[in-house]
Amino acid sequence: NICCLIMPNAIIDLIDYFQSESNDLDNIFNKTKGFTNADAGDLREDSLLDFLNRQIPSRTKIRKGGYLFDSQGNKSKQIDLLLTNNLTLQFSQSLESSRKVFNCIEGCVAAISVKTTLNKESLYNSLDNLASIPLEKKFIRTNANISNYEMLLHQVPQKIIFAYRGQELKKTIQDLQEYYATNKLDDRQKINLIIVNNDYALARLLEVTTSMLTGKELPAGTYTIWSKRNTGSIGGLSLFRLLVFVQKAGNLFENVDIDMDTYYEQINLMDPLRTDLSNSSIEKNKPNNA
Repeated sequence: NICCLIMPNAIIDLIDYFQSESNDLDNIFNKTKGFTNADAGDLREDSLLDFLNRQIPSRTKIRKGGYLFDSQGNKSKQIDLLLTNNLTLQFSQSLESSRKVFNCIEGCVAAISVKTTLNKESLYNSLDNLASIPLEKKFIRTNANISNYEMLLHQVPQKIIFAYRGQELKKTIQDLQEYYATNKLDDRQKINLIIVNNDYALARLLEVTTSMLTGKELPAGTYTIWSKRNTGSIGGLSLFRLLVFVQKAGNLFENVDIDMDTYYEQINLMDPLRTDLSNSSIEKNKPNNA
């Protein structure tokens, strides 16, 4: 009985904690209104980065964005925040989390686009940038005991949009549906989570799920929606949901091995200054016209 009396208080404390974090982000938005757009944007990115850096598991690293690349040399457009697994190589100019980075697609846990205001133009810009992330993760070896390998790989990196302000929820849903109708995307390119701070959020289900509120079965690909009309703690709940998405994606890397040896061979093969192709692994893989 004592446990039952204590637990609700702890959960309420957790809700209050994350709601206060959401309110702090609102305060940052208000404090930076007088700055230039570029400076305000940087400060708002830094504030979200700081929040995440204090909450995410230590095995996940977060850096100001750059781009993601694959083994064929394809690379994404510029992305604001990148979260990577700590077992992958970290291609960073500096140990400071605010310095730009780039990383291989196999090592990325989540990619986040940060917007001051979410409207149709900024939504489409974010969707374009996140959809540009290369899809193929060729150099991941998984634990033989994992049966749902493909589904798990589809979960990384999580593609997330966070905005400090935004248009009405109904308009965002309409714009998202229009974007998907116009741009034929692979399911792996679709957005996982959209948050407008202290206003609303949309989260995409990756597998069939039973609603805790209604008991109805929700098919994979469905977007669940919640807003300030449902709860005064919308900001805190949305931030906690964001952390859950990151944490679950990060868990995948406990059961995989990123094969950076293959990247080395690709670099060796494609080196424009290389004249000696006598190495057997290079000779074996060289193009026909080499």
